[in-house]
Amino acid sequence: MKNFNADLNVVLEAVRKASVKITKDFYEIEKLQISKKGVANFVTKTDLTAEKILIYYLQKNRPEYSFITEESGILESVKKDDSDPAEYKWIIDPIDGTFNFMHGLPFFCISIALAKITKDESTILLGVVCNPVNNEIFWAGKDMGAFLIDSLGIQRKIRVASHNDYERVICVTHDDSNSNDKMKKYLSFIHSRHSKIRIFGASALEMAYLADGRINLLIQGRLHLWDYAAGLILIREAGGVVRDLNEKNLGLNIYEGVIAGNNKLVSEIEKGD
Repeated sequence: MKNFNADLNVVLEAVRKASVKITKDFYEIEKLQISKKGVANFVTKTDLTAEKILIYYLQKNRPEYSFITEESGILESVKKDDSDPAEYKWIIDPIDGTFNFMHGLPFFCISIALAKITKDESTILLGVVCNPVNNEIFWAGKDMGAFLIDSLGIQRKIRVASHNDYERVICVTHDDSNSNDKMKKYLSFIHSRHSKIRIFGASALEMAYLADGRINLLIQGRLHLWDYAAGLILIREAGGVVRDLNEKNLGLNIYEGVIAGNNKLVSEIEKGD
C-alpha cells in the first residue's frame, strides 16, 4: 500500500490534536454551543472545530487527498498528483455520538478512514477510531490486521469474539424508528435466544468495540459513510464480517442497513434457523 505507515502517522497526529480540544470541551459541557441540524440531530461548536483541526493537519501533510466529511461535506484536494490515477479520500466524522458528547456521556469518538477510489473499484485502506476520553485508538490497515493503542500507549492486536453462545451475546442497535422489516426480523431472532440488546449511540465506536470482542453483534439501519467507513475495515481486519441487510458484503454504500459480527453468528442470524 502506498505510504501506509506515513499515512497512519499523519492520521494519528491529527486525531491526537483534535482529541485535546474535544476532551477539554467535554469537561466544560456547560459552555457548549449547540445548533440544530434536523429532527433530533445536533451539532456543537466542538464538532466544527475538531473537524477543522483534522482537515488542517491532514491537508497540510497530504494536499493531494480530498475529503468527505460530516460537517463540511466534500472538499477537493488542494494539490493534484498527476503520477497516480487513483483518487484518495479522507472520510471524517469529527465526533460520532454528538448527542452523548453534549450530555456528558463518554461514549463518542473521532472516526477517520482513507479510501482509494479508481474507475473500477473503491477500497478502504485505513481506518482509525479514537475515544478521546478513554484515550483509546483503534486502527486497521488493509491486509495488515486491526490494533488497539491503549491509554498507556501500548499496542496490541485485536480480534472479534469467536463464540456464538447467544446467551452471552451483546448486540448493539439503534432505536426502533430506524428499523426496517429485515432488521426487526434479525432482532426478534436474537431476542428469542435471550441475547442482550444495547443502544449506545455511536456507530463507529460500537464497531471498534465489536472488532475488539467487547460486543458481539451489530444490527443497525442505514448509516452514513462517515459513520461506518473506519469501523468497516476494523471489523474485517479483526476477522469479522460486515454485510448489508440484503446479505451482500458491504461496500461504500448501505442501502438497507448493516449486520456485523463473526461469520458463524451473522450467517446463522441471516438464515434464521
